[in-house]
Amino acid sequence: PPSPPSPDPETKLPSSRAYFSVLDEAPLLPHKRLKKEIDLIARSMQFLRNVMGSDAKEGKSTKGAQAIPKKKVGFAGSNYNSWVGRVYRSQQSKITPEIREKLKKAAEKTARINRSKRKGKKLRLVSAQANRAWTSGNQKISRASRAPKRNKEEVAFSAAAEMKQIECLRRQLSDEENDEQMARYDDIDDAFEEASVQESEVSEILKELQTEPATDEETKAKFGLYETFLTTVEAIRKETFTFWDETKGDFEGNGRKRIDSNLKSIDGHDNMAIDFDGRKWFVHGMTVKAVSNRDKISKILKNINEKLELMGSQTECPICLDPFSAQTPTLKSILTEARLLDYEKKFAEAKFEVKALMDSVKQDNTWRAMSAKVATATAMKPGHMMRLKRSLEDAVRNSEPKQVHTLVCCHQVCMECWSHYAKVAGLNKCPLCRADDFLSIIAREADSLPEEEKDDEGAAPQQK
Repeated sequence: PPSPPSPDPETKLPSSRAYFSVLDEAPLLPHKRLKKEIDLIARSMQFLRNVMGSDAKEGKSTKGAQAIPKKKVGFAGSNYNSWVGRVYRSQQSKITPEIREKLKKAAEKTARINRSKRKGKKLRLVSAQANRAWTSGNQKISRASRAPKRNKEEVAFSAAAEMKQIECLRRQLSDEENDEQMARYDDIDDAFEEASVQESEVSEILKELQTEPATDEETKAKFGLYETFLTTVEAIRKETFTFWDETKGDFEGNGRKRIDSNLKSIDGHDNMAIDFDGRKWFVHGMTVKAVSNRDKISKILKNINEKLELMGSQTECPICLDPFSAQTPTLKSILTEARLLDYEKKFAEAKFEVKALMDSVKQDNTWRAMSAKVATATAMKPGHMMRLKRSLEDAVRNSEPKQVHTLVCCHQVCMECWSHYAKVAGLNKCPLCRADDFLSIIAREADSLPEEEKDDEGAAPQQK
């Protein structure tokens, strides 16, 4: 078939009907027709670009078309630009190479501790889930044995299903998981709650185990469940000792000695001894000891995790350098942050209240009125007034606790910064692990901002 007419900027764009009438003149195979349609669409779009470009050169109006800026000035509007400027100023004014190196070392320690927290939570969760499976297995066996029409296969099946689950949990203990896979243990509250077992449930099972089952099927099922549970408890004990050997280097003083002592008590002679009572089924005494050891190990893991939580908590966002917790600003702290402490006496004489100053920056009209009063009372320069406003905005932002996002690498950032930074850097670029990339990205984004957004005095900072 003849080729469609080639678009030319000097001529009108032919209608789509004219194009496809050419296609319909001869039958085409579907894939060839699709290829020709794509080619037509591409040439049509090129035609439109040519027309828009020639109109722009001649100063003509391009109705319905938006001009494309040469430089990207943020993809989220003024909020994004404001954020980039604030981060750029904070990084330029507060961080020296020495401080950055100190932060890097602290971040490495924090990441190591947070990884330990994840492993400790994994061990606790697996222990709780194994206990839940053992409890459920015994309850199902008892119900099946007491049923009016006792089914031997159902008794065996009840035990086998829970034994298989416990074995899967034991294998999970030794699985090597990377940071991304371990991140699922950051929040285990719901899973831990689901796996929880009431003391009354365990007491009822131990009471039943005092008497040897009446049938071979029930005896085999309960003993098999005990053996599988015991093997898993032993695996949890081994992993707990390995975990502590990897972690105890971050502990000091009495806290470390106490956990060492608690772990040694697990292998103590008194703890390992089993009290056999000839009047009870022998499995009862062994089960009591296995349940007791699991509970002790779980408490030790909880103690380690609680201390790691305190040790591994970051206090500020590495991007904006603002604290995570809520701060109570004072006039002195606001002026110090703005490097305007020389004006403190004049502010005190004029009796400006911190709350009124902070409320004024929430809306432009109220700030205009307040800034006029401040300028009259203190004779503050325009550049200093800009610094004051920014410091007040920071004080408002820091007066509320920040939402914290934990990255795969275990470092933490505030949600506001991450919502902006992840869009330009990607989800896998931690500002601490890849500090050089972070600084380059912020410098690149700040390059497209107006100069007054980048510097407190309205001029770009000099490169040192």
